[in-house]
Amino acid sequence: MLNHTMIVSFDQPIPDAELDQYLKDIENQMLGSGRVETFAARRHIRVPADDHSPVFVASAIIQLGVADVDALNAVFTVPGTEELIQRWQSRHPYQVVWTNHEALSPCQSTTADGPDRWQGVRPAHPAARQPSRRDVDA
Repeated sequence: MLNHTMIVSFDQPIPDAELDQYLKDIENQMLGSGRVETFAARRHIRVPADDHSPVFVASAIIQLGVADVDALNAVFTVPGTEELIQRWQSRHPYQVVWTNHEALSPCQSTTADGPDRWQGVRPAHPAARQPSRRDVDA
């Protein structure tokens, strides 16, 4: 299973109802393709630090789950997708960045260093992590 995760940023504020419709249109198009196995979308939760974003501030995040690279490539050629994008771009211009990746999972490592440190998300605070062998032996 591969994920195609898109971060969407509308150039100007978009009314909630319009954003909901955009996400619903994308969902219907992608799930109707027969190539997308899972679909998830959420609105961005704005925080003050967004004012300092070096690229852009997201409006929403969308994640498609597909079986493999062939299915992912097919998603980009689903009939009607280009028209859907053009229609929304003409109403509310937006930018998108994306990444194709395997499923994310919590980190199995309990040490700060080592080759397995990028296996997933680390706890945000040292007190939140499980004790490592190094902690027990110290």
